Amino acid sequence: MGLIDTVKEIMGVEKLDTEEAKEMLKDLKQEIEAEEKATAQDEATAKDIEDRAWAKRVIEAQSNIRNRNRRHINAQKQARINPQRQAHLRKLGKL
Repeated sequence: MGLIDTVKEIMGVEKLDTEEAKEMLKDLKQEIEAEEKATAQDEATAKDIEDRAWAKRVIEAQSNIRNRNRRHINAQKQARINPQRQAHLRKLGKL
């Protein structure tokens, strides 16, 4: 760890054997671990948001394709019905 080596150089090797120095190094390690956990959590949250946005775009694209296919099939069925009968069925509310 570069940070611990830097602290050793600043304080001097003989001072790192004291309890105070060991406690300080322990606190530094805990702070580094806490920061790494926070960074990992932020990255996971960002990835989750990106995945949700991608899923939303996929669902929207699929619904557009489904609607287009449904309209096409409906138009094919309507083309086989006599126009006069279509007008009559529209008046009855069946089309």
